[in-house]
Amino acid sequence: MASVRTRTVYLPSAPGGAQEFRRSGRLEQAEGISVDVAYARARELDLDVPDDAEEADFWALTDAAMRSLAASPDGPRFVVAVRVRPDQIVSADEAGSGRVTVSGVEWSQVSALFVDEEAALPVVRAARAALADPEAFARESATLLDEHDLLWYAPDELDALLG
Repeated sequence: MASVRTRTVYLPSAPGGAQEFRRSGRLEQAEGISVDVAYARARELDLDVPDDAEEADFWALTDAAMRSLAASPDGPRFVVAVRVRPDQIVSADEAGSGRVTVSGVEWSQVSALFVDEEAALPVVRAARAALADPEAFARESATLLDEHDLLWYAPDELDALLG
């Protein structure tokens, strides 16, 4: 039997949203960011080059993390990484945006959780407060991206994250 090729989709979330996903075991539909050839090309990356492919994944994670600011009124940036089959991607936005809609995603498809460390929260709050002002948001988000990487956690560490 041939194996089905899967793709990582980074789902912007909030800690409570991830907890609900795990509790229910399934997401009927969600929007996220995924790397495809057009997404990589828009960032002048070549997916056939391992370092470029890794950088494209980093940018998809970063895009999802910034979108997570709108997913919750407070708290850290939070991203749930899932591995989906091609048939679970029900729509994709314009070429190069990476935005996709996925359906029927099971908690067992979660490959990682990404979240800010405590020290990043003041900068996260400033970026979230600036969402309505594009110029201020550009400034605050640049600080956030320059100074604070997301931390990686295994899916079974969700309870510890919610602490």
